[in-house]
Amino acid sequence: MKQIVRLPGVPLLQINVTRLAMSQIEIRAMFEGESAAQEALHKLQALRAFEVNGLFESGILTATVDEEVAERALHLIHQIGGYTDTRGM
Repeated sequence: MKQIVRLPGVPLLQINVTRLAMSQIEIRAMFEGESAAQEALHKLQALRAFEVNGLFESGILTATVDEEVAERALHLIHQIGGYTDTRGM
């Protein structure tokens, strides 16, 4: 399923969502710098992401979150200036 998302102050984003299992969503995000990726890492950990990893110095991270907090996780990534791609797990 493809979904077009428009958030104020954020460029138009295309998010691809694929359900692979019950309640986990994988979010891949790209940021313009390491500090934004690190900020996202800490905020996703506060949301109790199952796993967060990536190439933070390159501004790239992947997080696995519970489906119940996926929208909040996407929102915080977009607030920080990240671009996202999601996949159900």
